[in-house]
Amino acid sequence: MDTAILKNLFMDLSLISILLILGTFIRNKFVKHLLIPVSVIGGIIGLILGEFLIDDQTMITLAALPNILIIPIFAALPFCTNFNKKLSAKTSVAKLLLNCGTFGIIREVQLVVGFSFTILCSYIIKDIDLYRTFGFELSQGFSGGHGTAIGVGAVLYEFGIDYWEVSSNVANTFATIGLIGGMTSGIIFINIYEKKANKHFNYKNLNNDITLADNKENLGLESISLHIAVILIVCAIAYYIVDIAKAYNIWGLSSLPVWFIALIVMHIVNIIIIKLNLYNFFDVNIKNRVVGTLSDFAITSAITSIKIATILQYIIPIIILSIIGFIITYFMCFNVFKKIYKEEDFYFERAILTYGVNTGVTINGMALLKVCDAEYKTPALSEFSSAFSLVSLISLFTYPIMYYYIDKGTTMQNLLCAIFTTLIYLSLIVIGKAMIKVDR
Repeated sequence: MDTAILKNLFMDLSLISILLILGTFIRNKFVKHLLIPVSVIGGIIGLILGEFLIDDQTMITLAALPNILIIPIFAALPFCTNFNKKLSAKTSVAKLLLNCGTFGIIREVQLVVGFSFTILCSYIIKDIDLYRTFGFELSQGFSGGHGTAIGVGAVLYEFGIDYWEVSSNVANTFATIGLIGGMTSGIIFINIYEKKANKHFNYKNLNNDITLADNKENLGLESISLHIAVILIVCAIAYYIVDIAKAYNIWGLSSLPVWFIALIVMHIVNIIIIKLNLYNFFDVNIKNRVVGTLSDFAITSAITSIKIATILQYIIPIIILSIIGFIITYFMCFNVFKKIYKEEDFYFERAILTYGVNTGVTINGMALLKVCDAEYKTPALSEFSSAFSLVSLISLFTYPIMYYYIDKGTTMQNLLCAIFTTLIYLSLIVIGKAMIKVDR
């Protein structure tokens, strides 16, 4: 057996580990108040040093690694869902529809803006040759963060699209811009609202550790191994299903990425675990730590392997689209929430949480909310959690259509698909608002 490949992989993982350690040191010593993830800092260090110290073969491995790691990361999302009853939120149907519609529509509008920009550029800025799915990365980077941005390259790679690596670089750039810009602008918006509303917020809350998990017990080695085993088995089943779908050219299934199939399989496995009353063997906190570890390695390797030359080639459209993305996201969050909710119904807390999530990751939204709502006493976080679950359920039906056109459709067809999904979430907002009026 040739062990050279495994040895090289081991050395590459060791390199990522070094970058994560450096990222941890820099974050805790210098930039802890910015809440930039260790993996992002480590990735930026790797990106800078990579031009001088990392060889081409290692870069190839680092670029391909996220495409593999994204599968167990996304497969694990439904795992342990509803095992911890403390995480479930009781909310009215009307508010559930309102929050789901508002949260979901922002991501879809970002998609509409991205594809519209690409179409517009084809007529106005003909010197810049944008590929047909350019703009897809805006929503995946802003509303999905680095974890979803990594999935962009993985999806295009599975579809056999030759510019998958370019798109991956662009998506991770959008994610980095969104994360840092979202946190910075979010704090500015909180400052403005604080003075306008004559309130006083505690910004020290930004330095507090924020986690959805509140039970740190039961972290035995056997438990961790059990969780990893379930996740890997689900990934293997997903690969098997995709292979069969491609071999027999099954319409729909053959156009879905492996990680999405794994997501569906895990939903089924999760239901079976609950039905068989086996949930005592599993814990959402352990699952979160497994996913967190995989995400750290995936994000660090993805940012490190970004090709600066590629980004410079698209830097102008990336900057323009990022600015438009921030403006649209701000308008959708603050103006829409202000019209839907009144001051006494915590419209700003809901808006700042959603803004942070849709320009970075959930933890950023929670951090910004924590400044305004230190103990999460407002219904913003609990209602957002319920809305996010409904968005995930709707995505099981909308994503297959989206990925079909990402694989085979034109930019215009992708735009029309995004508009269609936008209308779905808009209808939820209208229905929810109507239900509230009826109740009053």
